[in-house]
Amino acid sequence: KIAAIEKGDPNVQLELASAAETAGDTTSAIAAYKAFLELAPEDSNAASVKARIKQLSPTTPTAKGK
Repeated sequence: KIAAIEKGDPNVQLELASAAETAGDTTSAIAAYKAFLELAPEDSNAASVKARIKQLSPTTPTAKGK
């Protein structure tokens, strides 16, 4: 509920992402991390958030030899 009220607060998005990750909700965590980056692209946490998104994002296997 707080996230809905404070939607424009990047710190709330960061906390939401962390909570979602702890709960095993990767999809919501990634969405909240991306929302954080949209709200605060120059934040000191931006680089680590981008790295975390990469770690959480599903990898698509590449077709070899085609």
